[in-house]
Amino acid sequence: MQKRKKSGKSSIKKSFLMYLIVGIIIPCMIPIFAKIHIKAEEKTISAFDGTKPIDPWDYQKLLGKGMDVDWCKTEQGMKYYQTEASEKIKSSGLGHVRIRIKSKATEELFQYLDKQIEDCLKNNLIPVIAYQAKEFKKNPTKEAIQKVTDWWSAVAERYQDKSYLLAFDLLIEASDAINKQPEALNELYESIVPEIRKTNPERILIISPRLRSDAAYLSELKIPTGHNGYLMAEWHFYASGPSKVNERKLWTTGTEEEKKLITNKIELALKWQEETKIPTWVGAWMAGNYNEGNSYTIEEQIAFAAYMVEQLTNAKIPFAVNSDTKFYDRTTNLWIESMQPLFECIYGQKASGGTISGELSVVSSSGIKVNNKVYLGFNAKGNLDTNRQCRYVKKLFKSLRKKNVSTDKIYLRLQGGTISQKTFSKDWTDKSIEAWAKIQQEYQCNYIFVINFNDTVKNQYKFYQRMEQKGLKFSAIELGNEQYLPKFADSKIEGYEEVTKRTANMTPEKYVEACKTYIKQFKKCKLPFYVQFAPKSERNEKKYKTWNKTIISAINHEEFGYKKIYGSIHLYERNGANSLDIEQIKKIRNKIKKKCFFAVTEYGVVNKKKTLMEDDDISQEIELTKRILKEMKSGDIILNQVLYTNYKTIGSAVIHPLSNGLTAKGEEIMQLFKKYWKN
Repeated sequence: MQKRKKSGKSSIKKSFLMYLIVGIIIPCMIPIFAKIHIKAEEKTISAFDGTKPIDPWDYQKLLGKGMDVDWCKTEQGMKYYQTEASEKIKSSGLGHVRIRIKSKATEELFQYLDKQIEDCLKNNLIPVIAYQAKEFKKNPTKEAIQKVTDWWSAVAERYQDKSYLLAFDLLIEASDAINKQPEALNELYESIVPEIRKTNPERILIISPRLRSDAAYLSELKIPTGHNGYLMAEWHFYASGPSKVNERKLWTTGTEEEKKLITNKIELALKWQEETKIPTWVGAWMAGNYNEGNSYTIEEQIAFAAYMVEQLTNAKIPFAVNSDTKFYDRTTNLWIESMQPLFECIYGQKASGGTISGELSVVSSSGIKVNNKVYLGFNAKGNLDTNRQCRYVKKLFKSLRKKNVSTDKIYLRLQGGTISQKTFSKDWTDKSIEAWAKIQQEYQCNYIFVINFNDTVKNQYKFYQRMEQKGLKFSAIELGNEQYLPKFADSKIEGYEEVTKRTANMTPEKYVEACKTYIKQFKKCKLPFYVQFAPKSERNEKKYKTWNKTIISAINHEEFGYKKIYGSIHLYERNGANSLDIEQIKKIRNKIKKKCFFAVTEYGVVNKKKTLMEDDDISQEIELTKRILKEMKSGDIILNQVLYTNYKTIGSAVIHPLSNGLTAKGEEIMQLFKKYWKN
């Protein structure tokens, strides 16, 4: 009885305890658990919708795998961008895009950037905007630092109320003069960060080290004051792809040594993260050396990419692949079919939204088929500031050699254009001739001799012989310079040094006769001669047509008395993008009954009224170059205007003292030309 009684009391106690737990305690705890769950959910939602500041370590996780995009970097990128691009990138499994910018912070830029940022955010695609700041990298003065700071100040103010998913990458690839001035880079960040914090106190800001964002130099970065804990670092490697010859980024078959080059950089970044408690992100890497003509097969690219993705994923470091134009045809808004195996390797799924057939090198890298038998180079003012000019040219050629470029494919029109008709043998010192001879001996580049029609046949031949005796070798001879212009026909001797009694009253018939006299003396050189054709001109259409008709007739009837007679022409785009009729070369060529090579010995964009910003000017010139190249045949020559000047402004120069070497235009032109100069 006692035992049962005891058991009954125990049973009652258990029942009462269960009643308390189920009936009272659990219902009371539900709101507490709910609050905990809601707070956790709020953190997740806010991290994704960008309504609240995001911890940098959380942001690092959110970035995932992304892509560098040229939507705001080039004129073509801006022109062809459509919302569809951001939608397809997101639906194809990407987490972010790095929107690279080089334009000034104007309302025109913001019209494009506003849309791109908004499109990204609507599609849950993280936008990171990155600024190029070329002027600062070339010449990191106080004024240059202030200009970059002002740029970011304007951008920060514009987007201060935007989602916290938007991040600011303060500088794209610290390079050029910054490579030797790390203190200037830190000074830049110290200037920018406090300025941005005035309007964006809790937005993610991203800094990067020198030597093109090399992880080896992360340790040199001074953490800017006022970063408020919302700071990351960007670094990258293989941004222009691996190389089969450059030991610093070597990748052939994926040897242990080659793999070590990758893991060593990652280890440096991880060590820096641990020491500073600041997360990092790889802002650019490429699977192929596309800018150098792409010497890797798609299978080789996949092998390299697979290892890169594996190692970065294991290290939990997000990355952006360089770049959209290698995978996506912006003119059709379709993915490039031939690149899909590589895309799937990197991003783990196929790109969605349709593909277009075609090869990368034709469709998206340069927009042209590379014909290595077309010869490219520059119109040069050879006797201008010769010592300094030659130093810069040597520096350029040396760097090209290191990039597996065949400098023996480069052509230089040594005496320039107008200068060729104003200067004589006395204007060239022995030292200046010898300086160019040394460059040619070391780099085997090709020179074109331009005959001065204002000088006698005898004197010009003596000048040519003098240059040869000093070591110069020429590949071709051009007969005069722009003798078709009205100033020659109208005999405008006063005010024009290049118009003299010898070249006044110029007609196409007089030009042909003059050519014959020079050819008769120079033919012993056994070089090809280039006679001048007049470019299409609305103002002088009738005169120029007559000129060309006469020259064509003289070639067809073999009036020059020499077999190797070819044509030269100057092509300048003066009335906006695509205004120049490129097909005029084809039309002239079709009327010539024999094989006739063409040399575009000067070409460029004329922006005298400064109606174009520098970036637009450069973009237009790149597009003009591509259009001309499409008309070039094997054996043709195309020379950009102009190799070097020391004028107060950089203008059209490829090399200039103000940029301490390559100008902004020069860098862009080189990227395109190198495809034709590769080994």
